[in-house]
Amino acid sequence: MTDQEMSHTVQEIEWSLAVAEPPLRDTDTLLFDYLPAVLGIRVPDWPMCRDHEPPATAFRRALSYDMDAVRAHYPKILVVANRTGGKSFFAALIEWLKAKRFPRFEGRILGGSADQALECYKHAVQFCQGLGNKLMSDLKAEPTRDRMGFRNGSLLQCLKASQTSVRGGHPNDLVIDETDEVPRPIFEAAQSMPHRRRTADIPKQLIMTSTINRAGGLVEGLIREAERRGIEVITYCWKEVTRTCNVPIECKDCPVWDYCRGDLKAARECIVLDVNELEEVRVAVPFRDGHHETVIDRTDIREEGPIQAGDRVHVAGNPHGFLEILDVLDVFDMVSEETWESEWCCLLRQPLGAVLKRTQIDGCCVEMNYSPDKPHALDRRIKHTWLGIDWGYRNETCAVVFQWDGANDLRIIAEAHWTEKTGRELADIIDAIGERYGTKEAYADSSDPDKIAELKTRGWLVHSVAFGTWKERCLEALRVWLQGRDDRSLSINRNLSHLISALIGWRYKDSVTNEDPEVAILKKDDHPCDATLAGMRRFARRTSPRARVGQEIDAPALKGTVEELLGQV
Repeated sequence: MTDQEMSHTVQEIEWSLAVAEPPLRDTDTLLFDYLPAVLGIRVPDWPMCRDHEPPATAFRRALSYDMDAVRAHYPKILVVANRTGGKSFFAALIEWLKAKRFPRFEGRILGGSADQALECYKHAVQFCQGLGNKLMSDLKAEPTRDRMGFRNGSLLQCLKASQTSVRGGHPNDLVIDETDEVPRPIFEAAQSMPHRRRTADIPKQLIMTSTINRAGGLVEGLIREAERRGIEVITYCWKEVTRTCNVPIECKDCPVWDYCRGDLKAARECIVLDVNELEEVRVAVPFRDGHHETVIDRTDIREEGPIQAGDRVHVAGNPHGFLEILDVLDVFDMVSEETWESEWCCLLRQPLGAVLKRTQIDGCCVEMNYSPDKPHALDRRIKHTWLGIDWGYRNETCAVVFQWDGANDLRIIAEAHWTEKTGRELADIIDAIGERYGTKEAYADSSDPDKIAELKTRGWLVHSVAFGTWKERCLEALRVWLQGRDDRSLSINRNLSHLISALIGWRYKDSVTNEDPEVAILKKDDHPCDATLAGMRRFARRTSPRARVGQEIDAPALKGTVEELLGQV
């Protein structure tokens, strides 16, 4: 085929695809024919990290439908990716494709801020403007600042992150961009927005995208709770979106050697499956325990000369990337190791100045199954059950349920939290929890004696915990159980996402100020943590030599106190 014939063929394909409906049911045609021809977009589809997926996988899952049952195969999708990894761009592209394909489709874009939502929405506007009249003819009118209507009755709109906006309508799709920045109450309210439209036979779907911005934040909680919530998590990092490296240095001398290990230069042997008239080659790339099929250009293959199906060829690095390695190296030089690993490698964070070690918390999280009728009666070894309570006034009040066998097996099996409840309403709720788990004993923050008195009138045995005196000692008791000292074993129900995220994100003040480390725990959103500490009062020891008669004293601490007094004399 001559160059002129090739050019003519490409123009014909571009025009026929631009005026046609997007082939959403055939995602390979969409990814490798429609998007490159109509918008000049090649979605990366080259596997790099064993634990990650290429970005194109998010497209395949987001556009996977059972149209007979009017149901998405993946109703909830969370895409965790690196900074500048194209999350907002790809989410907007998915919504634009659906609006173009499905009449009367409605999509909403919610961002961690109004600017973030608008940034994602602008990408959708640019898709229509990219090919001029070919695609602008799909629109009913010129797009406004935050709304775009299509001739087929479809609508795309961006929303502000507020309670009013997330309670206002029920679209088919909701995109939450930079989910980690969305306040939790707004996020939870937004979960109920997507609805299937029976008249249009369009499935509902929730698509969330984010970088891991916060230790113990919303996204980490969603990852941990993905199975229970039915969320499909797709993760990719900087390697999945970075072009093949051509920097003329030895890989072991590269600053990112520990994270790349030469993967962006190394050649991988692939099997040719097909070659079309446009010199596009379908190959099978070794990935995990099998192969991943994708399409590359003939120029990406090292071997020269004609190739055909069945040939083994070599492809270096990542032929689908769009970031340049020099730009990535600039970022690596500027950011901290913690930021690089979380925001670019998509590794879960250990917060700066953390009160507790993340690895210890993760090691204690286990699957727990309890009967909804009598969860406390399933294990006969359990001898003690009690609640740890932290009063939140107008903020969050938290209760944590503990179980103990009287020896070395301690469990945190449940949590509950409420806002803006009166003392009597809280007592009613705590009564219900006590009845469910078979207990009338609690360790409660001493800051609200009226609520404690209300519980006592209802037959509760309440131990008042003064955090001014006991907080650090309760924390030490928690650490003893987390570390498994003296054969102790602490288990935390892995479904307690709110509590686990709070424990991981708990920090000392020195992480945000210049104070000495471990002087005081940061007083911010620590109610689940304080409820846990209140429950640990059962194991905390009084270390002061002024302990009242009968109170157990920590011997090493007492010995140190006596030696200090003798030294002063």
